[in-house]
Amino acid sequence: MHAPELHAKEEDMMRSSFLTLYALALCAASVSAQEQHNVLLRDGRFDPDVVKAAPGDTIRWANTTFFGSGTITSGEPCTADGLFQLSISGGPFGNSSVTWEVPLDTAYGEIPYFDLGSCQDGMTGLIRVIDVREVPGEYATIQEALDAANEYDTISIAAGTYFEDDLTPGVNNVLIRGELDADGELAVIISPTSGASSSSIMSISNLEGIEVEDIHFSGGRADIGGGISIDASSAIIRNCLFSDHEVLSGGGIHA
Repeated sequence: MHAPELHAKEEDMMRSSFLTLYALALCAASVSAQEQHNVLLRDGRFDPDVVKAAPGDTIRWANTTFFGSGTITSGEPCTADGLFQLSISGGPFGNSSVTWEVPLDTAYGEIPYFDLGSCQDGMTGLIRVIDVREVPGEYATIQEALDAANEYDTISIAAGTYFEDDLTPGVNNVLIRGELDADGELAVIISPTSGASSSSIMSISNLEGIEVEDIHFSGGRADIGGGISIDASSAIIRNCLFSDHEVLSGGGIHA
């Protein structure tokens, strides 16, 4: 008589365990996606002076001088806004590095900061809070992520082969980044769709500050630049591979 009740309890326990494990997996995935960005204090300046970080990322400031000290303070130069104030010093007995985590509810935009004792001398920095748009986690296609991107966003493409062509960023200062495998090798391939008309896989036109990294562009068919065509734009192409393109000129990339 009681067997069905026991069976139901076992199912509930299994379902509860599954949901718990699923939640832990999501949490672990979220944590692993967060990054640490390092900034050095040296020669009276922050290096780099501009850092791009997503909510949940950590900024770490490290002092490279033995006796120097400072107070890293958020706000416009010499005007604290109360978001953070971190004391840092040098030497074997000092706090030679400090960290601050960008709150998860931080709005996208800019967080200026300065060194309290040296702000009059121009020791200032900037945290640019960006959105990381994940393909295919959030967006089914790379172009959908590009269409949704705001300036300074990152398009993060998971490992796999994507069949898309005539990809067109629409705003300045966007980073388009492919995932690397466990050995640090390229794991994202972009090829044109079957029967696609003659066009570059990616076209960058009349834009500034576009960065493309860690992507293999393969099989493009175009008059110029089978993989990437750059026109009246500034772009950085980093650690990308171009192969098997059919073009009249420009090979895998044309600028």
